[in-house]
Amino acid sequence: VGEGWGYHFAIEIDQDTFRPVLKVIGSFDDKAAFISLNSVNGDLLQAKTQSLAGGGILFSSDSGITWEPTSVNHTFVADLAIDPAQQMRAYAAVSKNGRIRLYATDGGKHWHEVGALPEIAGDWPYCLSIVGNDASSRRILVGEHSGLWESTDGRSWKLVSGLPGGAAGWMASAHSGDRYKVFVSISQ
Repeated sequence: VGEGWGYHFAIEIDQDTFRPVLKVIGSFDDKAAFISLNSVNGDLLQAKTQSLAGGGILFSSDSGITWEPTSVNHTFVADLAIDPAQQMRAYAAVSKNGRIRLYATDGGKHWHEVGALPEIAGDWPYCLSIVGNDASSRRILVGEHSGLWESTDGRSWKLVSGLPGGAAGWMASAHSGDRYKVFVSISQ
């Protein structure tokens, strides 16, 4: 970005669906840009750029040819995650009005606020992950400067204990059957 030319292509296994995904990484307006495509049929799965202001979530009903804003606009969207237990369900970690807020959607076009993390959590989410195979085992995880926060419903939150103190900046999850592992980086 800013220095390089061209695109980076990679095939990865999607952490939520366990299917191969073609990733294309490049730049748009000198900001990192990421596109994920279904490796079998070429359908657009996700397209995003990094922006610290005036962002939001856009929706495309024609595989990325045209885009329209959703109800989550003019705000910083830190991360999106697909719910592995509920088809077409996704969540977004958003910084809005001095709080970290969790939004949910059933399909991507319409979003609604589920809840907000406590004020003590801070106002700048770093990462989001959803783990579990059903509603009873689902965990919603948000990384923030104050640490890793966990919820089962998106409304009530607690700081995950047993981790070193510091910012939870990057997160990945791996599922196998009804078990999962979460990997998180802690910066001190």
